[in-house]
Amino acid sequence: MLTSRKVGFLTTLCLLTGGAIVLFTTDRSASHDGRTFVYLCAETGELVAGPPWDTPAVNEETGRPTLFRARYCDRCCRWYPTRPSSMQTGNPLAARCPKHETILVADGPLPPINEDE
Repeated sequence: MLTSRKVGFLTTLCLLTGGAIVLFTTDRSASHDGRTFVYLCAETGELVAGPPWDTPAVNEETGRPTLFRARYCDRCCRWYPTRPSSMQTGNPLAARCPKHETILVADGPLPPINEDE
């Protein structure tokens, strides 16, 4: 029969084990886990590469939240903005090029990387 003392001990043991698993299996080598995203400024058209940010992110040059994540069309050789983080619905991989109707991809030529924020 399990007493409240045994239940408490088993609960504590499970929590400690789970915490240890998370602690020792999580890679903390980089603050943004090495991923680089491309952002397009809705105001200036400038491309910026950087770590994951919630969008719209603040453009350092304008001081306004005008940076949106961008996806690349292999046929146009052009980056297109995507919806803000708060408005993302459905599969983000299904974004299509407005000109060619091809699926936009996250990989493409990177602009200079901005590590700020």
